Amino acid sequence: MTRYFIGLALVTLSAGAQELDEAALRSRIGARAPEIRRMVERGLATESKGGLLRAEPPASVADKQLIAPENADRQAVWALVAQRTRTSWDDVKARFASRSIRRNPLQAPTEVGQCRLAPANAPDVARLLQYLKQGMNFAGQKQFAFALAEFEPALTIDPNFLALNLNVGSARMGLRKYSEATKAFQAELKLVDCLIGLSDDQLANFGYFFEVNEQEPAARRRLQAEKLKTALPKSKVTVHYNLACAFARQGQTSEAVQALQAAVAAGFSDRQSLGTDPDLASVRQAPEFRELLSKVK
Repeated sequence: MTRYFIGLALVTLSAGAQELDEAALRSRIGARAPEIRRMVERGLATESKGGLLRAEPPASVADKQLIAPENADRQAVWALVAQRTRTSWDDVKARFASRSIRRNPLQAPTEVGQCRLAPANAPDVARLLQYLKQGMNFAGQKQFAFALAEFEPALTIDPNFLALNLNVGSARMGLRKYSEATKAFQAELKLVDCLIGLSDDQLANFGYFFEVNEQEPAARRRLQAEKLKTALPKSKVTVHYNLACAFARQGQTSEAVQALQAAVAAGFSDRQSLGTDPDLASVRQAPEFRELLSKVK
């Protein structure tokens, strides 16, 4: 049985009136987005390093009238993110400034490491986590199509969110889309390997979703990087195991056994799952599988 990765101590989303406020913010920002994009592309507006817009000549009066409410709503988003992630306004603002995707298209996003991973846009964190929460709820009810409909949009917000492709693949497994599940698991494995190759300072850009009891920005980032580093080996075990399940369901015995060998080498030790998981039924008679099982205590 494929596994969802849920042990990340993710930030908990609040409910009630705040969700309504967030929906209204998203609606207003979304409605303005085409005009804002037009202004930026034509040089009628520029985005400061702090993520706020500034009108540039020859912007019209109508153009200028869009900027004040847009900036106000962006700052309201920062306030929501600061509250929900239990961090400071300054930290959220700093992260937004370094990760904003609403910048001039000529300005390339910051990329790190040999894989050139780009950090996510901080103001979208709340929406991403809401997709993830709803997707996990649907997955828990085995409503895999609905779960997939939540997980996949989250990838457009942050394609480098740990375990998101893993969850996409698990939902596809539930829908018996094994070839598509394989691709998702392989994408997750590539991401994990890329993250493992980052320095602690670089890793801090990708651990924003971890809950830590620290408000000082630098210390908070350091603790989140440490948590992410600790989570990566566990994630690697899980994705190798899920990949084995996907290969086995497609009758690819050799590939399935190789994935299981990689999972065991990475620390997998659940002998019971190896012996009873229905996803692995097609490979249990393979000599390589029996040899592998004998090594798992």
